[in-house]
Amino acid sequence: WIAGSEGEVGFGITANHGGGYQYRLCKVKEATANITAEATEECFQKMPLEFVGDKQWIQFGNGMDVHNRTEIPAVRVKEGVLPKGSTWTRNPIPACNDIPRLGGHNHQCAGPMFPPPVPGIFGFGPGACASG
Repeated sequence: WIAGSEGEVGFGITANHGGGYQYRLCKVKEATANITAEATEECFQKMPLEFVGDKQWIQFGNGMDVHNRTEIPAVRVKEGVLPKGSTWTRNPIPACNDIPRLGGHNHQCAGPMFPPPVPGIFGFGPGACASG
């Protein structure tokens, strides 16, 4: 990855609590055994990265098979985001619209928190609370 260039990133959801995400970097003086002393929240707040475009993808299965993706609109927010002037993106997979029990597993969802971008894709995670 080269500073100033675009890079594709991804994440997986195991315990879906809803919400959203933002990518940030923290510049440290040098890699040491105690790097976590420098890599603080305050440091990461100094360098939020900008998202490119208004699309995101749901990747099905394992790996980076671009033929196994579904493109969806990204829901981006700038107002009220910290650090000021940065962008946050809503997690595209809605959690259940009911109260999680036993950590969100072992029950069926009553439904999604918002309309899923792909039919049937919602829930708290890989447990029994999936859509059906």
